Amino acid sequence: MWRSGPPSGDLPGRIANAIAEAIAATGMSPGTRLPSEAALAKHIGVSRPTLREGIRILQQAGALDVRHGLGTFVSTAQAQIQDPLERQQSLDVLIRNLGMTSAVRDLSVAIVPAEVDVARSLDLEPESPVLLVNRTRLVDGVPLSVSFEYFATDSVERDFPVLSKFTEGSIYQFLRREFGLTFPGSSVKLGAVNASAAVARKLEIKSREAVLLMRQIHMDVAGKPRLYTISYQNSRIIEFTAHRDEVSR
Repeated sequence: MWRSGPPSGDLPGRIANAIAEAIAATGMSPGTRLPSEAALAKHIGVSRPTLREGIRILQQAGALDVRHGLGTFVSTAQAQIQDPLERQQSLDVLIRNLGMTSAVRDLSVAIVPAEVDVARSLDLEPESPVLLVNRTRLVDGVPLSVSFEYFATDSVERDFPVLSKFTEGSIYQFLRREFGLTFPGSSVKLGAVNASAAVARKLEIKSREAVLLMRQIHMDVAGKPRLYTISYQNSRIIEFTAHRDEVSR
């Protein structure tokens, strides 16, 4: 049972401690959904605004996951994913190598006109048709990234049915298997942005929360840009690293 009555004092930190003690006392495992906000506030004996402050503290500490529209969950005991920028590899492969579960949702494949940024990155005329794969990747059931992957091809009508077979896994492996494409080189730009409402909804975070924006241009063996990816990464879960050698002076 959740403890009844307010904790001594009225500081949000004490509320957070009361919630943490209740989680431990009831043996809630990672991924378990907490009671509703109203029920939890009633059992602890505090107002809902005060309860939210305590939940916010535990969320920032990584103890709770607040998934908008779904509820509040005990955080899964997942390690922070570190992706080395100097090595090009699929997130799907990286996740599986870490012993985690990779999954995809909200997957769509479409023919779209290349906007200015996409056209410039793929060395195309604006409005040229390209193939777009849009998906949300999850790691151990938690949203990790929202990606937009633009594929330049000589015939989008011919290749659309083939790309539509893509359902999960590595887009690199799929393009190599189905189109014979390999990407020996790529350029990467990485920065922090505020999540739009649409991206935040898919990542189950607050609107305008900071996320990592990664833009990658992948070149084929002839040095021609063929794949341009824009991905919004959940910075609570993943971080990117790079190795730098000292420059001789």
